[in-house]
Amino acid sequence: MKNWIIYTTSIFISLNAVSQKQVNSFDAAIKEFNSGNYELSIPYFKRIAFFESNNITNLKYLADSYQKTRSYDKALVHYSLIYNIVVNDSIKNEVIIEMAKTYILQEKYNYAKIEVLNLKEINQSFIDRKNYYLSIISFYLNEFEDSKKHLLVISSLSDSSKKFINELFKNVAKTQLIPNPKVASILSMIIPGTGQLYSGEFKSGINSFLLTGTAITVFTLINIRYSFLDAILGVFPYYQRYYTGGVINAQNIAENKIKMKKVETLKKINEIILK
Repeated sequence: MKNWIIYTTSIFISLNAVSQKQVNSFDAAIKEFNSGNYELSIPYFKRIAFFESNNITNLKYLADSYQKTRSYDKALVHYSLIYNIVVNDSIKNEVIIEMAKTYILQEKYNYAKIEVLNLKEINQSFIDRKNYYLSIISFYLNEFEDSKKHLLVISSLSDSSKKFINELFKNVAKTQLIPNPKVASILSMIIPGTGQLYSGEFKSGINSFLLTGTAITVFTLINIRYSFLDAILGVFPYYQRYYTGGVINAQNIAENKIKMKKVETLKKINEIILK
């Protein structure tokens, strides 16, 4: 009997110690999370998740920490865990929105759209948020007319805000898709550097033109003075690198310019929504 009492007491003490350690770990994790030290908060949240796999609050913080540190796939795994545990539709909707945000951050817009379409329209707030995210996703997919339609049905928008949105979307297809990445790459294929010039990057364009031009000049001189084989072996690898790099660079510059334009336009849209 005495042994059983000792055994039971030791188990109780051990469980109490583990419980206290979990509380301390959670407090430490929250402290790191609130300080923006997401990398440091993750081990704490993971430790708690190991012992308390159904702790929704901890899993949410863990998923958010992964999202903040750009570990998007891990974030999605933990958001999915939460979604499968909870039964409340409002909480499920919040999780879906976080998953959609994560896919948007990954630039996987079609996956984000699938998630948003799964939102349950249980009240006007979620209906508006659904339309807002569908608008953002459609905008990134260059579906500008759909983007505008989703925005205009948001219930909180005033008539002046709707008028601003209509004006904003009038020439959006023309302004948002320039410079064209395909045009930029083709121009650089024809004359190195012209793709960058077309995209407004003069320094990069001149640099690309000079590098490839110098490589061609050296190639020609070696071919004349020595042999074609010497020119191929000595210079062609450099020319190929500069030429190919210039074409890729021109396309990347154009794509980044478009992304920046979209970000600026979406900022204006957000300002209107938040009014």
